[in-house]
Amino acid sequence: SVIMAGNELTTGSRVRLVGLTGRVELNEKTGLIVGESEDRLTVKLDEGTEIRVKPANVLQAIALEQDLPREIERGSLQLTKNIGNIKTSRPRSKHARFADEAIAEEIDESQAKFMKVQEQDGLHESGDEDEIENDDPPFSTRANEVVTIRLIRSRADKGVSFDLKNGFTHQVFFQENKLQTDEKIHEELIIGYVKPRVEIIYASGSLKPWFDFKFESKVDIRQLRKENLTHTNVIKSVENATKFCDYARLLGAVHAETDLPFEPVGELVGEFPAPRTAEELIEGTGNEACGGRLVLHHFIANTADSVRLALRLQTLVIWLIECGGCIEVPDENWHVITLYHAAEVQNRTVYCLVGFVTAYRYWAYDKFEKQIDKCRLRLSQCVVLPPFQRKGHASRLLRAVYHLARGNEHILDVTVEDPSPDFQAMRDVADACMLEAELNGGLAELLQGMAALVNIGRRFKLCMRQLRRLADVAEFHKAGLTDPTVDPETCTLEALIVLRRRIKKRLYHECLIQQGRGLVENHGHEQSSDCSGEGMALASSAANADEDEEAASARVWGPDGDPERRKESLRQQFAVSDARMSGYSS
Repeated sequence: SVIMAGNELTTGSRVRLVGLTGRVELNEKTGLIVGESEDRLTVKLDEGTEIRVKPANVLQAIALEQDLPREIERGSLQLTKNIGNIKTSRPRSKHARFADEAIAEEIDESQAKFMKVQEQDGLHESGDEDEIENDDPPFSTRANEVVTIRLIRSRADKGVSFDLKNGFTHQVFFQENKLQTDEKIHEELIIGYVKPRVEIIYASGSLKPWFDFKFESKVDIRQLRKENLTHTNVIKSVENATKFCDYARLLGAVHAETDLPFEPVGELVGEFPAPRTAEELIEGTGNEACGGRLVLHHFIANTADSVRLALRLQTLVIWLIECGGCIEVPDENWHVITLYHAAEVQNRTVYCLVGFVTAYRYWAYDKFEKQIDKCRLRLSQCVVLPPFQRKGHASRLLRAVYHLARGNEHILDVTVEDPSPDFQAMRDVADACMLEAELNGGLAELLQGMAALVNIGRRFKLCMRQLRRLADVAEFHKAGLTDPTVDPETCTLEALIVLRRRIKKRLYHECLIQQGRGLVENHGHEQSSDCSGEGMALASSAANADEDEEAASARVWGPDGDPERRKESLRQQFAVSDARMSGYSS
């Protein structure tokens, strides 16, 4: 029983609900206590609904019926009418609460004020003051904590296993808000199961996948309906998110796949010894492997085998890249580079995927050389499996893309589609190290003017935006401001102050142009108060130049176009665009 304000509340006591935030419509409703367990009370309301609440959310109905609404409205409660000496236990886990731990803490503003009064008078237990309110619905489990991916090399192999605590399961497990209301959308949650487990097993070489869903018990549907919830259809959610993939029906099919000889799809473009740490990640290779190595293969996703592997790779994108979209294959413009760990085990070579990168080739106009037969490689996805991260594999994949581009004279440069901050930092370091090693003058050659930047970009297939970032790195390097122990915000060197102001001015100008481009795309040429008139004019002219180039290319390269016949007129149109762009750049 619970002692409240000098009265004993037991089964059959009449109470009033207060302070509920999750179900505010039940506040001020009355009912009878019909059950008790640990720190929860089961209250059956007069209307027939049963709800489990904390003792802090119930008040004796008769004693406080007249005074409670007025006191709550005033924002303070008299201690003679307050709950006293109520000890509640801390939830054992923030997530996955079932049965007796189903209801999250519900404390509204008035109840918080009441707790503050109790704390001042020594009636509130200080150990609970740092408790965090849980927003997850009852009977739910965080999918990031229960989804596991494993790559196996043989039937008896435990393989490389990793969880998705830093993954993006909200792209698989989510509830669509079809009514377009303010109701919370449950993402990254598996609802209605006790101790669920989702395991996805791949053949380490061919990536033949199989997934399994297990749970200890299933929550009764009647309990879920009381909370307006339903069971998560885990199998359907995974299949819908990766419906393009050929999942095996039985685990034996994956085991059979590992028994078959496997060779990576595509052409071998790089091979180097595997670091010891990479071998140790794959169980057994430390003793059994002879000459473990890392191999890079490149293929175009336009054949049956390459399309099958490309689609299997996309199942990893769903889990490991936020907002990652799947590539559409077959398409001869999609280039894929895979990185495998290869080892000799029991007189045969076994492979385990380490990572991969995808890049799309599309047409580009070379405004410096006035050439229209150029193309550009846009890096779309770069994935390194979690057990192999922080070991330099992403930079190896990036250098492989550069090597591919430098071997084709028609490729203008390499760009990256919406790079994440981590990828951009890796890219800056990798590109700076590459230029410092291969240029005679090192990074200092980036500071010799626009002509030098263009030549370096042509040689190393770097886009102009990345060259400007590397030029900033060269400026800091030249000024001797690359010491990581020095905070640039507190440094008073005149060279640093001038450099930072110049870079900020350029970044502000680029931001202004980007805002103008977005406004042109969404609202035509109307001006916004966020951009100055001059900035909008520059943005509009740049957008017009882009539109002219796209329209001209569509006429030439469209189904009815003749590139040879219209080449001269296209050059004239690009000359006009170049004039506009030169004004924008200046």
